[in-house]
Amino acid sequence: MGKTAAGETVLSYTFTAIQAADGTGVSVTVDARLDKPLDHIDSLSSTGFVWVDDGQILLLLPLQVQDSDGDYLAAPVTVSSIINDGAGSLLPSILSTEQLDVREAAIGNNASAGSHAGTDPGSADFFASGKIVADTGSDAIKGFEIDTSLFNANGALTAGGVAVTLSGPVVQGGVEVYRAYAGNREIFVFDIDSQGNYRFWLNSALDHDQPGRDLLSFTLPIRAVDDDNDKSALSQITVEVKDDTPLVLNKTLVMEEGKTSSTDQLMPDASEGADTAVIQQITVNGQAQPVAAGQDNTFVVSDGTQTVGTLHINAQGQVWFESLPDLYHSGSNITVVLPYQPKTAMATGLMATLLSALMTNRRSLLSAMSAGWRIRGWATRLVVSALR
Repeated sequence: MGKTAAGETVLSYTFTAIQAADGTGVSVTVDARLDKPLDHIDSLSSTGFVWVDDGQILLLLPLQVQDSDGDYLAAPVTVSSIINDGAGSLLPSILSTEQLDVREAAIGNNASAGSHAGTDPGSADFFASGKIVADTGSDAIKGFEIDTSLFNANGALTAGGVAVTLSGPVVQGGVEVYRAYAGNREIFVFDIDSQGNYRFWLNSALDHDQPGRDLLSFTLPIRAVDDDNDKSALSQITVEVKDDTPLVLNKTLVMEEGKTSSTDQLMPDASEGADTAVIQQITVNGQAQPVAAGQDNTFVVSDGTQTVGTLHINAQGQVWFESLPDLYHSGSNITVVLPYQPKTAMATGLMATLLSALMTNRRSLLSAMSAGWRIRGWATRLVVSALR
């Protein structure tokens, strides 16, 4: 009989000997009973009476027989007992997982180095948690593991154009921690405990095929592991990430004829969003013009009959306008209608829009301009006005 240190019976054998009909031999039957699972771990193998070979345990039991005269066999007889590890339905299995839903807009103080906060940094939606429901097989489940070699194997999940990789686990505080990176930038953190409780933190934005509130889904391949290091079939934890959209503003620049407006900001830092939006394009005099990064871009603006001034704009959204003096008015009112087409960084073909500007002779609006700029988000407009 085999017992644990606590005295619990694990394995027992019952031997029954019957005298043979010839009076010289003996017939022995063996009954074995296994009450608790055994560890099928190669490192427990020995060169004595117990051998462990992957999924099989071999016990060599020396059996001795004594007759009524007290005589023993010349040598014990070895009884071999094989205990096979659980397989198939006896392996652990994952029955269900819970989806993790997070928003890029909620990235705030948790933003990793080199990342930008979202447009809703006060929200807790950068974090999500879930739990695995699993079924034990012949052995107890000791934990769960992410197969990092299968994560994003095709490189389709990217951040800033760089494929996301997953490393770990590192055991911290009794949980296994995995970290995802795009280059040197940390994208998310995932951890899981031995009971199947897991948590997820989104620390940087991911690339989305279509910008603006669209959903991006990817999976974490996971297995249950039992006390014998047997693993369940592969299962998946789904993560769904909602894209952030920058908050761009309608602006009106007002100045006296011949003067320069104050500098305004079309897209403050807090409005750029987790994708760090920049202004890429503006429409001036009916022509789409690129806005180059890292410099002051200047464009001469006309109202259709005369040049009215110069627009200054940079990719970060700083803008001001220089009005020319002595502009001509043919009547008390001047109306300029300028069509523009909003565009995003990754999508075109949105509906064209008309912007109307009314200019009066006294305290008149002497110039107007429609600006549809291409950014990672919604296009908006800029109106420039001059007072006579």
